[in-house]
Amino acid sequence: MKTVSYLRNSTNLQKNSIDMQRDTILTRSIEHLLPIDEEYLDEDISARKLSINQRPALKKLLDDIENDNVQTLFVYKRDRLARQKEEYAKIYRLLKDKKIKVIFGASDESPIDYTDVGELFELIRACINEREGNQIIERLMQTRKTNFLSGKTVGRLPYGYKLDKDSNKIERIEHQLEIVIKLYNELLSKKHAKVRNLTKAVNEAGLTKDGKPWTAATIKNVITNPIYMGTREMNINKEKLTLEKFKHISIIDSTDWYEAQKILEEISSKTGSSNHDKKQLTFLLDGILFCKECNQLLKPNNARNLDNLKYKCSEHSHIYINKEQVEQTTIKMSLEFFKNLIKSNFTGLSQRYQKDCKIALEQEIKQLNQQIDSIQNLLVQHTEKWLEANNKSKKDQIMSDLIKKHDKYTDELYRKENIYSEISELVEMVKKISDYHKELPNFEKLDTEVQQFLLKDIIYKITVSSSSFHIVFKHPFFEAKEAFNNVP
Repeated sequence: MKTVSYLRNSTNLQKNSIDMQRDTILTRSIEHLLPIDEEYLDEDISARKLSINQRPALKKLLDDIENDNVQTLFVYKRDRLARQKEEYAKIYRLLKDKKIKVIFGASDESPIDYTDVGELFELIRACINEREGNQIIERLMQTRKTNFLSGKTVGRLPYGYKLDKDSNKIERIEHQLEIVIKLYNELLSKKHAKVRNLTKAVNEAGLTKDGKPWTAATIKNVITNPIYMGTREMNINKEKLTLEKFKHISIIDSTDWYEAQKILEEISSKTGSSNHDKKQLTFLLDGILFCKECNQLLKPNNARNLDNLKYKCSEHSHIYINKEQVEQTTIKMSLEFFKNLIKSNFTGLSQRYQKDCKIALEQEIKQLNQQIDSIQNLLVQHTEKWLEANNKSKKDQIMSDLIKKHDKYTDELYRKENIYSEISELVEMVKKISDYHKELPNFEKLDTEVQQFLLKDIIYKITVSSSSFHIVFKHPFFEAKEAFNNVP
């Protein structure tokens, strides 16, 4: 069996990351006297955005492990394998089942542990990695937000405008804006009962968009864009940002613009409504039911008769399950699962592991505090030296040292903050399981969105065959099975 390595970077801005990972792993392989037989490389691939099946090198690696072709795996850190805790859980279980020796390149990455306590630890680490990934995205989103509100980021401009790259200012394209004005005027005339009638009238009048006929979608995109009344909007991480400082490029006043939105909404086609109420149409397990034969998600299948609502596999017609049956049974089994989990030695195991980790983390905090105190003293000493120095070059040298010491001081404080976060994660994980135990008995009283969120938060996946289904829970990867009779 092979000794292999897996490398991944998220964007083309991290090209050096691959070289760094490769060099570090090579060093580790030499230390262990294990030459690497094959390298699996996913370049410019985000583990947060793309699933395992969308990452070709990782998928091939996991297939090779599944087929017993791999014995030892070198990887820089856990987060190279997965950022999402559910995906990491799946990978961890495969590594554990196949007894793969995993060697991390990063010196600060703790060894992988296949014991029961280790499995709990891996779950916690996966949660932390996912949180760190989300924090990175939050920082990027905050930068985008700041740049937009300050006017630095213009973004994609709609029809009728262009960006002057030298001045970074938005300019009008007058002949295009004349067409947009005619679109608004045609809509505000209230002559059209439907959007398709408006679209037809615009095209028959000879108005085109860069030589192409207008469609209902392109007209809606123009009419609903507030830039035409001098306001720019940008959605960043589900937050709508508004910047009202573009009156000089507006072509319609705000009163007419809002009137146009009202008219557009009135003449837009409405989809037919169902006879089922919202709660009945909520498929609680949508996204976690999988076909046992092809591992594809089962899709909700609506029906006029509520008794015939199902989840079905689009590839295998004989794989389906009655909606009410699987949802009610899953809720019941989830409740039983957490009852048994609370009654078992899980709490004791968690508390013991939590205590051991807390002692180790607190010891690390103690050492960090000593380092921080030492750096603080050095900062004071260097500051005094800088004040006493008469020579400019000497002052510059001391200032350079001061900056380095301050950077180190900041890094140590950041490390300390992260350790406190890890301690909080340990406490939160056990509390979370207790909360599930309290919430599930009142499941029917919860809002449907809360019900769906709760089930997806505790269940890793449900595999459905023609005669049974198999539940895998996330905390910590216990399983339950149930046989059933399909309802046609």
